[in-house]
Amino acid sequence: GNLIQSKSNLFSNLKNLKELEFAHIRNLTSIDSNLFNNLICLEKFVLKNTGVELIKDYLFRNSLNLKSIIIELHKSLKIESNAFNGLSNLKCLLLNSNGIQEINDETFNGLENLIELKLTESKIKKVDKKSFKYLKSLQIFNVYFNTFQLINESSNLISNID
Repeated sequence: GNLIQSKSNLFSNLKNLKELEFAHIRNLTSIDSNLFNNLICLEKFVLKNTGVELIKDYLFRNSLNLKSIIIELHKSLKIESNAFNGLSNLKCLLLNSNGIQEINDETFNGLENLIELKLTESKIKKVDKKSFKYLKSLQIFNVYFNTFQLINESSNLISNID
């Protein structure tokens, strides 16, 4: 395994860390949720152009103060249903250029206070008709440069935000 996988408590002594970024690390293929242990002050997490292909359920469960998550530039990325669940302080979620195939009805579970969501250039093919039901505070929503080849029957992307 690589450094990040094998040392899952690598940053546990950095209790005052506010921002954590991994960029252009192609051999970083997964992130263990224990990576976020003791990072109680973490407000911003950035993951750009890595080999990560899966954002696991409850990945951020130990970083409840996160305000911003930026995950960009991944060829193929799957987001499990409850990956962001519990992040009630999250205001900004940028998931641009990730090759995300599907947004299901639980993808944004727990993000009632999210203000900004960007899913640009993500090659989204399927959007469940209830995908955005949790986004009660959303003010900025960008989905440009996507080709929705299949939108779950009678889905209206915009009306589900209300």
